[in-house]
Amino acid sequence: EVEHLFVFNTDRLSRNQKTWGGIRWKLKEHGVKLYTPSGVIDLSSPMDELIIGILSEISQYDNSLRTERSRLGKINKVRQGYWMGGPPPYGYSIKEGKLIENPNESKWIRKMYQWFSNGKSTQWIKTQLDMNGVPTRHKKGTWSLGSIQKNLRNTHYLGHYSYSDKKLGESGACFFPSIMKDKLWNSVEERKEKIKERKNQNNRTKRFYLLRNFMFC
Repeated sequence: EVEHLFVFNTDRLSRNQKTWGGIRWKLKEHGVKLYTPSGVIDLSSPMDELIIGILSEISQYDNSLRTERSRLGKINKVRQGYWMGGPPPYGYSIKEGKLIENPNESKWIRKMYQWFSNGKSTQWIKTQLDMNGVPTRHKKGTWSLGSIQKNLRNTHYLGHYSYSDKKLGESGACFFPSIMKDKLWNSVEERKEKIKERKNQNNRTKRFYLLRNFMFC
């Protein structure tokens, strides 16, 4: 039904060779003429088909360069201290593109770590957060155990993170204010390792035992 197709530029049709090849085949199959600012392309003509093939390769090459520049730009931004990870971790806010401490949230992060370091369970921590009316990041509902566990393993609280691009083989480190002391972080890590040692034992029972966190084989 379509006889004429108008495009601002051939790369507006596609910048992917596989998709572009399918479009070219459909245009040729149905005798559709392609109109661009530089003129009319009739794929029934060998010369026009050669031209459109060359334009396709140029578009793919240009897109590849653009993608590579974008990837390198992200890494350079990270090295300059800019946040490139979407919403900031709980305990931080974003100011002028960089992470800064959010005092209203960071104080509860430190409490979570201190409580856990002192032997409290994530369920106990959840109860305390809900009882104190601590708002979640989404400002609605109560805290989930998953959110608390995620915070207890977030290395960003030490004041740095790494961003890597495997395709380019490049990486960059970003540094910002820490809200966690190394001593407290290490204490939490040590307790998590002890929990892992008896993980199999815990999985074999569905009952609750008072001495589970203190005695194990």
